[in-house]
Amino acid sequence: LQTLDALFARPLLTAPDFVQRTGLARRTAFRIVDDLLKCGILKVHEKGAGRRPTVLAFSKLVKITEQKKFRVP
Repeated sequence: LQTLDALFARPLLTAPDFVQRTGLARRTAFRIVDDLLKCGILKVHEKGAGRRPTVLAFSKLVKITEQKKFRVP
């Protein structure tokens, strides 16, 4: 539940942001982020460099929110 809350609250985030938002142990949170990347749920939005962390995107949510029209069944 903490994972979902973090992703929906901020679909563009870094791994350190994820740790802070979920309140999970750093190692656990980084493992979850890695699993979400491997599954394709998260994607690299902007590669980190030096001390700047990689920005990750919950791309499916971003695409939904960027659509101008929503279809109602």
